[in-house]
Order: sequence, then structure tokens, then C-alpha cells
Amino acid sequence: MRRYVTTFLLAMLIVGFCPPVVASTTEATSIYERTLSIWDPVAEEDGINICYRFIFLMYLDMNEPSYSVQQKALQCADAILLRTDKNGEVKRYLDKENVNSKLITGLGAWVLSAAYWYTGNTTYAEAAIRCGDFLIMEMDRWEKTYPAECNDTRCLNQHNGGFNTSSLTSYYWTSPNDLGIVGLGIGALTYYGVAKDPYYGYCIKLADALYDMQLMDGSWHDGYALRIPTRWDRSVHYVTMTMMGLWMAYKISAGTRYGNALEDAWGWLLGMQNHTGAVYDIWVDDANIYKAPLGKDNRYDFLQIGKKTDEKEYFSEPYKTYLGEFSFILAGAMVKNIGFGTPGYSLTKDYLGGRIVFSNWYLLATIIENEEEVRPVRKRPVNLKTLAVAFCASLCRGS
Repeated sequence: MRRYVTTFLLAMLIVGFCPPVVASTTEATSIYERTLSIWDPVAEEDGINICYRFIFLMYLDMNEPSYSVQQKALQCADAILLRTDKNGEVKRYLDKENVNSKLITGLGAWVLSAAYWYTGNTTYAEAAIRCGDFLIMEMDRWEKTYPAECNDTRCLNQHNGGFNTSSLTSYYWTSPNDLGIVGLGIGALTYYGVAKDPYYGYCIKLADALYDMQLMDGSWHDGYALRIPTRWDRSVHYVTMTMMGLWMAYKISAGTRYGNALEDAWGWLLGMQNHTGAVYDIWVDDANIYKAPLGKDNRYDFLQIGKKTDEKEYFSEPYKTYLGEFSFILAGAMVKNIGFGTPGYSLTKDYLGGRIVFSNWYLLATIIENEEEVRPVRKRPVNLKTLAVAFCASLCRGS
């Protein structure tokens, strides 16, 4: 018994004298505690939600070490590992067909790469490499299948003036938000130290494609425009997803063009904000404006009808959903994370205030806006405080 008491006191000394790894994350902890009760069990949860929650929980534990948070993070990582097929495709649900394998696999590659960095467990690294290889295969097949042409006058406003050399930059065949998430996932392998080649090169290739597709006002069309007429619209949600790929490319390369693209995108997002801090969801293309109620400009909130991407209801007031606001906050957090200014960011955070019920993107933003390291890549250090807490917990269970 005396041995246990001595060990416990030693553990408490370690806890008392070991500071947190990074700065306090009071806001993130508070929102986590307020929303935890409504989280679904991991086995039943949407894989996209699991991915965002893992990244949030991992960095929350890194900042304010907690055995319970660590365990929840590892449950999320293991759930994604379980949903990763041998070919590298990540399943959104274990018992359903994927709707967009590129999107969930890109997020899965991010999670598995980060889980390797977090734990040092090479099982996560091996799975992340399979994901990266799957995504590269998808990109190569995509590029070979579709032509580069996109003969629409709206494309003349791109950085490349509409002169595409690859289908990856063609709005007829490509959705930039898909490229953004794929670039995020492939680049994560390099960022978290899993492997550099060929993943670094593919992340940069996708970021260059996104730069070429960016419009002069900083936004991107939604894409797949030949197939779905409304995809000439410009969604705050999709612009934010597109920015995620450029963000990762900047973090692994510090390339000026990617930083400039992120700043320009933030400038466009500011134009979607109104004086209250509310953020419109979508800029309706002139060809689709007949579907919207009469208004002073093209900015609206929207709801999809019957979950069909080519049928939308547009609203004139920015109070129907918080999709635009949560997207705006995550975009701002990424821009802040790499050291750039984000005017208007605090206004929307204040606007959301007590309205927040739950948003994965808002949770993620509270972590990455200040806390995640830009460089260098490193493995997670042994954290004595976490080990002490875990050891004490095991003693209590043993008693």
C-alpha cells in the first residue's frame, strides 16, 4: 500500500510541475464539454464527423493533456482505421456504399497521418500510405478520363485565363472542393512525417491546379458545371473546403502563391459577410438568379431540396442556417494559423456567440486558429502529465 501512495504522490508532482504542451484552449474545452453529450457513438457515427473530431480531440489533448480526451481521440482514429479498405479507400459508413470516396478518403488520410504522429504507431502510417496511394490513383485516372477544355466565358476570369492543360482545372469535370480535400489528405502524409514521396509532389500539383482555377475575386465556382447547372454558383462551404488543400500545401512548402490564394479567398469570404457578422451561404450565378427571391445582390442563404445538388432553394435573409458562418470561421482559422490577418473574423465569432449548438468545423477552428504548429514536422513528445494522469487512473481502477 505504501508503494502505491508513494507512486501516487510522485505522479501528482509530475502533474503539478509539467506545464501544458501549448497554450490554454479554454474555449475549445468549454465547447467540447457542452457538446459531448450529443455526440453519437463512434461505431454509428458518420465517418466525416469522426475525422474532424479526431483532429480536434488530438490537439485538445496536446494542449491540455487529458486521459479521457486521449481515449476518445484514439477511438476515433481506430474507427477510421477499421473503415479503411485494403485498397486504401475509407468508408464513410461500414455498411453503406460511398457517395464520394475522394472526400472521405482525403479526410481519412489526414486523420491516419496525424494519428501516426500522435502515437508513433506505424499501423496508422501504413494505412495512411494506402489512402494516399488510392487518392493518387484516383487523381491519375480522373485526369486521363476527362478532357481539359472548359469552353465557358466564366472561365476567362480564372488565374490561368481559362487556358487549361489538365482536366483537373476544368470546371466542367472538376469540383475544387474535392481537389482541396484530396490535397489536404495527400499533403498530410508529408506534414505528419509519414512519407514525402510521391505525396508532396501530388499535394503541390493539386494546389497549383486550385491556384489556376481561382477566380480573380478570390473565389471558386462549385464545379462539375457541365453536369449540374447550379454548379456555376460559388458556395462559402465549398470555398472553405478548397482552401483546406491550399492550406496544407502552404504548410509543407511555404509557397507564396498558396498564401496569396488563401488571402484572396479570405477577401472574397469577407464580401459574403454582412454588418452583423452573419455570413451568406452562396453567391448565386446570374444564370440561376431566376430561382431566387428578388434581392439587391446575388448573396443568399440556401437549402437543398430533397438532397439533390442540382435543385436549391435560395433565401434572402442570412438567418436560415449557420452553414456560411461555420465555414467562414474555419476558413479564418486556417488563415490565422499560417500567420495572416483575418479582419472580420471576430465579428462572426461574436455573432455566433451563444447560438452554437454543435459544429465540427467550429470545434476544429477553435484548435487550429492558434495552436497547431505550422512547422516543423515532429512526432508527439512523451508527455509526462498525460502519462501520470493515465497511470493514476489505472491505479484507481485496480483498487
